[in-house]
Amino acid sequence: MQKDRSVFKLFVLFIYMMFFFSSCQQKKELYQNNDELTNQVISLSSKVQQEIGLKTGFPQVQNLSSMFTAQGQVIVPPEGSAVVHSLVAGRIHRIFVLPGDEVKRGTPLFQLESLEITSLITDFIRTNAELQHQETEHKRVQDLYAQKIKSEKDLSEATSNYAAAVADRQAAFQQLLSLGFSITDLDNFLQTKANHNFYLTITSPINGVVTQMDLETGQSLQPEKDALKVINLSKLWVKAAVYEKDLHLLTINQEIRISPTVNDNQVFEGKVFKINKEVDVNSRTIGVYISLLEKTNILLPNMTVQCHFYNISSSPALIIEKSAVMFDGSEYFVFVEDMAGEYRRQAIKINKESDEFFGVTHGLDADTKVVIEGGFFLKSEMEKDKFGGDDD
Repeated sequence: MQKDRSVFKLFVLFIYMMFFFSSCQQKKELYQNNDELTNQVISLSSKVQQEIGLKTGFPQVQNLSSMFTAQGQVIVPPEGSAVVHSLVAGRIHRIFVLPGDEVKRGTPLFQLESLEITSLITDFIRTNAELQHQETEHKRVQDLYAQKIKSEKDLSEATSNYAAAVADRQAAFQQLLSLGFSITDLDNFLQTKANHNFYLTITSPINGVVTQMDLETGQSLQPEKDALKVINLSKLWVKAAVYEKDLHLLTINQEIRISPTVNDNQVFEGKVFKINKEVDVNSRTIGVYISLLEKTNILLPNMTVQCHFYNISSSPALIIEKSAVMFDGSEYFVFVEDMAGEYRRQAIKINKESDEFFGVTHGLDADTKVVIEGGFFLKSEMEKDKFGGDDD
């Protein structure tokens, strides 16, 4: 049994070694083939060059503008969104707006009637009347004290009662203001007659557009329930989810081009103004906040967009058009023209890239004449010669 296991292990080791040497031989042959192709020269007549549209040019030395893309979402800044509700329970008496309506700060949204509201207003009217009474009484006692008709104890008691009335009236006054009533409303309450119905009018806290709304006339509304939402569309942000591999390419004030996912032909300009300091553990992205440089009615809150981040290198680099560069699985290469009509393969090394250019770190000089268009024809001709194809 032990002998069988040893034989099996030797067999597995033999198979592994065969696979290893075979891979090495394939890599060696690949590099040898690349060397052979590099030394090979393809000659083309001017007629063929014209027929295939062959175009040559020289590498350029300039700053390379790189770009990467991230998905984003249109959001409303915290100060541009307001959830509206009532601080007291009641019944919807009247509704003044509908979803989509534009409103200004202070615009009436809906009206609420409530026993609690009636009780608070009645208490305010009562405390105001009590304050007037105590103020009159306090002044009367002061006059009588000056005439030595009232004692110091009577004056102290009248002063205490007046101070308590002031405090009660102020508490009732502030409570109604906190619910949304204006000073004008409170003055009007003091002029009303008995058995009057009181309503609380809820107004918009900001300029904007009514969006979410869950109201019906006669509906009961509790303080914890959101009645509607108002958002200001004049200033929107975009929150982009940038993968951590691209974090080194982010900078504050970086220029961004934003396009809706449903229509990438529409492009809007933006700038990065804030970069989050924590990577999301699930998506491995970081939140990047972008301000739009122009007001638009196309981008709406929660809309999905594509964010194109542009980054310009700080120092000039040797660059070449992407159409000139090819890749064969092991290396990048171009075709260079050493003499008129004669072309050979030249291996290069690249690093950064933009929409149209590659940055070249090795294999080319600024005065090297390179095939910009027509390289695939030269590549096919070179491979035809490599495999012994017939020439027409």
